[in-house]
Amino acid sequence: MFILPRLGRPVTLKPAHQRLRQMAKILNLSPQAKTRLDWFMWFSNHGQDVALACRHFGIPKKTWYKWAKRYDPLHLQSLEARSRAPLRKRQRQISACQRLRIITLRQAHLRYGKEKLVRLYRDLYNEPISSWHVQKVIRPTA
Repeated sequence: MFILPRLGRPVTLKPAHQRLRQMAKILNLSPQAKTRLDWFMWFSNHGQDVALACRHFGIPKKTWYKWAKRYDPLHLQSLEARSRAPLRKRQRQISACQRLRIITLRQAHLRYGKEKLVRLYRDLYNEPISSWHVQKVIRPTA
């Protein structure tokens, strides 16, 4: 029981695992994050034995410790998976002028491959360009 100072009457709190599940529902956690929350709730209710918890849920200890390091009971979004995509992705560094030149060369010489077009481009425009750039202009990805 807990007495709130303003009300002056006792208030009964729900058990911690019920409060955490309710918070997870309110925060709209993903099913994977809810599963991880279940790991930590089970762990705290069953003697705090990591090996036992890992065996019970069929997860490696390495995975357990990874999520245990991230877990914050006051911030349940910490159990959500983070994006694994790189923060900075390589951008194509080809100008509109270069693209237009490559397209023009390709239309003039349909049978030429990318290497031959690179040599032709260098001869005509005195500007270096990689075969990768030529290939990306010739066959854009869908």
